[in-house]
Amino acid sequence: MVTNPRVAHRIEHGVLPQWMNVARERREREVAAMNAAPPSPTPPQTPIPPHRTRARGRHRAPSRWGRRALLHEVLSVLGVMIAPVIGAFP
Repeated sequence: MVTNPRVAHRIEHGVLPQWMNVARERREREVAAMNAAPPSPTPPQTPIPPHRTRARGRHRAPSRWGRRALLHEVLSVLGVMIAPVIGAFP
């Protein structure tokens, strides 16, 4: 950000914004914490198998047109098979 001319001007001539002070303090605390305590050895963990989920694709509920078309086809075939038996179409 020093390459930004506005930030460079504020660093040289003006008061720094609050977030820059907070970020600097946080970085200093992180460096102090890393230098103070050595990392403790962690026991090796067995990998957890990934949970398989079915992909939804869209964020909306699936369309019911496919089910309606299938139902329409089944009822049409049943109607064609039953019509001669009951004598609906002489």
